[in-house]
Amino acid sequence: MQLARALGLQPRQIAIWFQNRRARWKTKQLEKDYDLLKRQFEAIKADNDALKAQNQKLHAEILALKSREPTESINLNKETEGSCSNRSENSSDIKLDISRTPAIDSPYLITQQTDPFFHLHL
Repeated sequence: MQLARALGLQPRQIAIWFQNRRARWKTKQLEKDYDLLKRQFEAIKADNDALKAQNQKLHAEILALKSREPTESINLNKETEGSCSNRSENSSDIKLDISRTPAIDSPYLITQQTDPFFHLHL
């Protein structure tokens, strides 16, 4: 009331002026919040796209490794292995089988069977 008298306006005009001011402030605040959220979204989307590309590259690498020769044999005998004091006479030839394919139980191998969110990685 005092402000209206001092300005020579109706109290309703003062109330409307303050309502409009609050509405403008709220609109500007929403625009600022929207811009911030938009920038955050774009940064997260860029990270997601980079992770998807990396995931596809790793899947291609897995397929390439799987398509290679699956096993390779290495023969070790007394001459190449050196001396072992606790080895018996029957164990002079040792054959090791080394697989180049990734272990299926590997915690780092993400498959549809092990990860319920597998479709999100693609």
